[in-house]
Amino acid sequence: MPEKTLNSKFKPLCFSRRRHRKLSKIKKVMGCLSYDTVIKDGKPLEIKGYVYNYHNLFHYEISHLARIPIGQEQVSGIHGFYSPMFHDQSIEIEYDGILDEARVAIHEWLTRTSVFTTLKALNWMVWLASIGVNPIKVVVLHGKSLKNYQGNILFEFDNQDQPNLYNLLQRLSFL
Repeated sequence: MPEKTLNSKFKPLCFSRRRHRKLSKIKKVMGCLSYDTVIKDGKPLEIKGYVYNYHNLFHYEISHLARIPIGQEQVSGIHGFYSPMFHDQSIEIEYDGILDEARVAIHEWLTRTSVFTTLKALNWMVWLASIGVNPIKVVVLHGKSLKNYQGNILFEFDNQDQPNLYNLLQRLSFL
């Protein structure tokens, strides 16, 4: 199954955790929790037999929201790649998976704000602008999809001080 890719000279800054241990420590101090295992009731969160870290959880949360347009594509958070963690069977890749990652960064920033998530979101917004996408529009549309969601996708976990959905919506009241 061929992957769809975007033509861009620029790629967002991405660092491997293993190759950059010092950078990982700095990221952690600044509020990065993407690699941390989600702990619920004293146990790692497991969905469909997979133990989730926060990055996987962000994809899962976004998959429950309405799709939003990013450039020419309607981005869901999980349809730019195939993973048995999120899909019961093989899927046809609908768009470049890097768009899912941009939406994840914006979601993480809006729902779990820290110095790290702010810098990460800015990095992705610069990248979106470099490919001709209005990043402010993406943030507003993602915020509206969060605000319009009729359930609670933001769960309380043992190892994270996390805002509840009501407090999040109060912060997004400008939408």
